[in-house]
Amino acid sequence: MASTPLPSIIPLETIVPKPISWLWRPRIPLGRLSLLVGHPDRGKSVFAATCAAHVSRGRPWPDGKPCPQGQVIFLEAEDTLEETVVPRLQAADADLTQIKAWHARDLRHLLEQLEAIHPKLVVISPLNTYMPTLNTWNDQEVRRFLQPLSDMAASAQTAILALIHPPKAKHSLPLHA
Repeated sequence: MASTPLPSIIPLETIVPKPISWLWRPRIPLGRLSLLVGHPDRGKSVFAATCAAHVSRGRPWPDGKPCPQGQVIFLEAEDTLEETVVPRLQAADADLTQIKAWHARDLRHLLEQLEAIHPKLVVISPLNTYMPTLNTWNDQEVRRFLQPLSDMAASAQTAILALIHPPKAKHSLPLHA
């Protein structure tokens, strides 16, 4: 019976530190998954559209820090593109030629899109829709679901901004439990 090899021990003195690359320092790192979680109806989607607009034009962030110009991919599962997403982007003065929508509900093929388009930013709204069978109260299940997204962000060197909308009923918000 073959045994599974043990993971290697890595001496930390052999590791060369490298700085974090930022889409918006120190808020949204490139090559990482960022979660935007908060109370309902507090502007998470508007914030995401504003970020997309800044990236689409390479316009400095509201705090004056530089913003790299690039493509953006929206995965929008709740709001319509025609009635909500595009009007928000237009209100934020986005360059719509730099922003794409992807309607797949299965994230397994997202890496292929990232490699084809090379976006600076991917917005997933809301992330809850893409994990319907997941028990979100189970930390291990959530980590197993999020790890591939984190790996995709690192592999493609893109910032993934995932919005999480907690349940709207006040008694079911984790902050009120």
